Amino acid sequence: MRTVLPITLLATALAGGLLANPSSGALLAQDVARPLTDLTPREAVQLGLEHNQRIRAAQADADGALAAFHQARASRLPSVRIRGDYRRLVGDLPDPQLGIPDFDPGFALFRIPRDQIHTELSLEQPLFQGGALRNRALAAEHEADAAMFLADQERTDMALAVRTAYWGLYRALAVEAAAEAALEQMEAHVDHLENLLEEGVILRSDLLAARTRRSEVRLDGVEAANAVRVARLELNRLIGLPLDEEFRLVSDEIDPAFQAGVELGELVERALAGSPQLRAMAERARALDRRVGETRGAWLPQISLVARYTYARPNPLVFTEMDEFRGLGEAGVLLSWSVFEGGRRPAQTAQARAQVRAAEARLTDAREEVAVRVRRQHLEALHAQEALAVAVEHAEEAEETFRVVQEQFEEGVILSAQVLEAEQVHRSAQARHAAAEAALAIAQAALLHALGDVW
Repeated sequence: MRTVLPITLLATALAGGLLANPSSGALLAQDVARPLTDLTPREAVQLGLEHNQRIRAAQADADGALAAFHQARASRLPSVRIRGDYRRLVGDLPDPQLGIPDFDPGFALFRIPRDQIHTELSLEQPLFQGGALRNRALAAEHEADAAMFLADQERTDMALAVRTAYWGLYRALAVEAAAEAALEQMEAHVDHLENLLEEGVILRSDLLAARTRRSEVRLDGVEAANAVRVARLELNRLIGLPLDEEFRLVSDEIDPAFQAGVELGELVERALAGSPQLRAMAERARALDRRVGETRGAWLPQISLVARYTYARPNPLVFTEMDEFRGLGEAGVLLSWSVFEGGRRPAQTAQARAQVRAAEARLTDAREEVAVRVRRQHLEALHAQEALAVAVEHAEEAEETFRVVQEQFEEGVILSAQVLEAEQVHRSAQARHAAAEAALAIAQAALLHALGDVW
């Protein structure tokens, strides 16, 4: 048998017709032999954030983008290389000889060593790259920031999904509990009618109508129980629990998304400034703009400082001492300038500029969508608040009506059909009350999501 636990939903308080605190509702829990784990909406969201694989993937993408930024920034620093090799000459290799006319034989100038060792330490420092390296590093930095904001957006999306699933399960449990309570009432009513029929007080048609109504309630209970199982599966999947794990939905306060006195315009500005999706798109537009500077830098000369120290036997620059290790150093400036590449560079620059324009246009469109979404979700929350107030009143009236009708039937004032009708209205009012509570919680979660926040 299912029992009812009280819960008060603390909604967002907003001035100028914004949200106020919703009235008390009811969360349902299962009364079983073993104790169940209590689960609040906040705990469910936290579990979802820890479990979700899309968040992990987005975070990994952000880490990779950050590593790419470090790599791009490092390209502006000196590069130092060390290389070495050992070779042994095989075969008949005569030493270089100097021959003098009319003299035979000649004499060897130097001996070529069979074992040759060569080591080299080189350094290269870019001095001028036309701004390509700097713009490449800045573009990578903006890409890393964009990836970070996309990871934040994944967290925001997951928070909304978990809250929606949580309150969907709450609504399903409420409907199931109402069906079970109605079934108990109908069982008692049918038993009572059977006794009255034996006494000859009512017609058999009244009993048959009550039994038919009882069958309908049983069927509704079966459908409600299945809806609970489906809703629990979805929530458990999102938060990483075993799919058949059961828990209590316990009283919890919905985190206020805003402070009292916040105007709708301020909410829109807050969303435009803080939405992770918009911030990611803005960073990508900045990255593409830097890519334009990188492609333009390829038009200019590339100048680098190079230095090298060679320690080898034989050293190719000291050919008179082939059988000895000698070390020599050198330094200079390297200049390269790709003067003509068949129009490839202008095309690259034009492509990069087109990508910037496209990114800026998408950003403008997304900002308009976010502004509309905040206003729409705000209206939805207001509507849900008003609907909850009406649903509370309707549920109280339906409960009182059902109680009065039952008393009147016991007194013989009204017919059984009126009891059945009042019972149906009462159960429907209970379900609509729970649905209104869930709708308000989901509307608040959607408004929080539109602002780009998790909590």
